[in-house]
Amino acid sequence: MTARAGRSAPRSPGATLRGPRSYTTTRGTTYSKGRSSKDLGSVLQFESGLEVAYQLDLGRIGGQISHMSNAGIYEDNPEVELVLLTYSLPLDFF
Repeated sequence: MTARAGRSAPRSPGATLRGPRSYTTTRGTTYSKGRSSKDLGSVLQFESGLEVAYQLDLGRIGGQISHMSNAGIYEDNPEVELVLLTYSLPLDFF
């Protein structure tokens, strides 16, 4: 996710299907006051997305697509689309 100043509400995992493949919806809200790497038109931002992952023998690999904007509550609404590639290792790996 992009770097930002301020506080973020905990992400809600939404609907999740588990197994060798997992599909997770994400939702979040961010309040950002002060310096930020990207001006998104307001201090309040909303994020929603979908993550798809596949369980490997050691870890998990996947991708995520997210959309972030101020949901049109302000006149200026420069939306951001994120495409992420993820690789996760279990905590007991270390």
